[in-house]
Amino acid sequence: MRLARLGFVGALLFSALAFHGGTEAHAQCPIPAAVVVVPGATGAASGALGTPRQNPSSSQNIGCVLQVAPGLVSFVTSVTCFAWDGTNYGTCTSTDPQIIEAAKQLTLQSGLSFTWNSSAVCTQINVQTAACNP
Repeated sequence: MRLARLGFVGALLFSALAFHGGTEAHAQCPIPAAVVVVPGATGAASGALGTPRQNPSSSQNIGCVLQVAPGLVSFVTSVTCFAWDGTNYGTCTSTDPQIIEAAKQLTLQSGLSFTWNSSAVCTQINVQTAACNP
């Protein structure tokens, strides 16, 4: 019984080391370090919102803007996401409530990725939030 308990504690310790950046096994940070735009009629963009702020000389930008109904500040009617990687620009707009809700979750610590169709309508938005060491 004691041996089984030690095995369980050892497994927990290994898991904690792996999760908190142990020397061998740890997951890669899910938030991209740079803004990347794949341009085209249908395209994609991804990046960390904090990246341009951490490097003021960077010409990268990424984010989303929530449009509100006149006089109804708490009622969001659409979202427009944009990204510039220094060479390519991508943007899309959506009135889909699920995409709007995802965009509302963005913070300066978030990673953002989005895709658009040939009408520049956002087809997908992903918001990642994680604390990662560089």
